[in-house]
Amino acid sequence: MRKKYLFPPHGVRLVTLLLALTVLFSGLSWSQARAFTQTQVADLNTAPALAPRFTARIIGSQLYVNGSNFPRRHTYFVRAREAPYEPWIRLGVTRSNNNGKIDARFRLPRELRSAWYLRVCLKDVYTNAVYCVNARRY
Repeated sequence: MRKKYLFPPHGVRLVTLLLALTVLFSGLSWSQARAFTQTQVADLNTAPALAPRFTARIIGSQLYVNGSNFPRRHTYFVRAREAPYEPWIRLGVTRSNNNGKIDARFRLPRELRSAWYLRVCLKDVYTNAVYCVNARRY
């Protein structure tokens, strides 16, 4: 014999859950609750766009780092390595501007100049947040 749940145990959609909770606890009608949950879900869908993003490219013996949506005027250590088992090599320090953008160029040390791919990480000095991407030679 199956138990009856208020919501199914698997596959609960976020919209359905928000709609049901809004109707339950706010006393709104279904149409008002539906309008409310649609605006809430739209806000949730735009949140990932605000996360810091950056790209790294290897051109010649230089590493170019470009990024946006970073906290304003924060300092970052830039480190890179060629393979997961190799030690990190510190390339330098960069700082985001007043708009939260990063544009930096670093000279690669000898041990990384022949690499086709690098794992590049920015570590925030103040919060210890780490952002990493893979860089490719162009």
